[in-house]
Amino acid sequence: MPFESAVVVEGQQIGHGFGDLIAAAEGIETLAWPAIVEDFHAMEERRFEAEGPGWSPDSPATASIKSSRGIPSSGRVLEGTGELRRALTSSHAPGSKVDMSPEELFVGTDLPYATYHQQGAQIEVFGRGHATLPARPLVVVTEEDVLRWTRIVQAALRVGPGNAKSVILE
Repeated sequence: MPFESAVVVEGQQIGHGFGDLIAAAEGIETLAWPAIVEDFHAMEERRFEAEGPGWSPDSPATASIKSSRGIPSSGRVLEGTGELRRALTSSHAPGSKVDMSPEELFVGTDLPYATYHQQGAQIEVFGRGHATLPARPLVVVTEEDVLRWTRIVQAALRVGPGNAKSVILE
């Protein structure tokens, strides 16, 4: 059922036809957000493959702790259990968080330790005192990313829901 609307001021109709604009805006949630989520996950996959770039390697103490806990060594930074990587590269993994509304999109993770890796932290190592966890930025959004996501939103507004199954960019 199409949405119809009009602007009426003091009983006089001064505008109508906003239904098309509103329908196009609905394309944000159905077309743009899923395309941006997919792009974000691909961006994060590339970041993990490149180990940042610039993520500092695990210290010998960290490698020892992981080994004592039975966490297999992949030799890759931030991939002890793989949980963090999966949470940031898939919408369906435990710890993945994707919230969409017509007004906003959140994509990332709700794993509590992700913040410590993103920002770095002073942590207490059980029975060993304090240690510095270096910042290893998991999510870095560049101007290029924002521009690409802006083009996705613009394409969704042009296409509108029901006219395409996905937003395809050059």
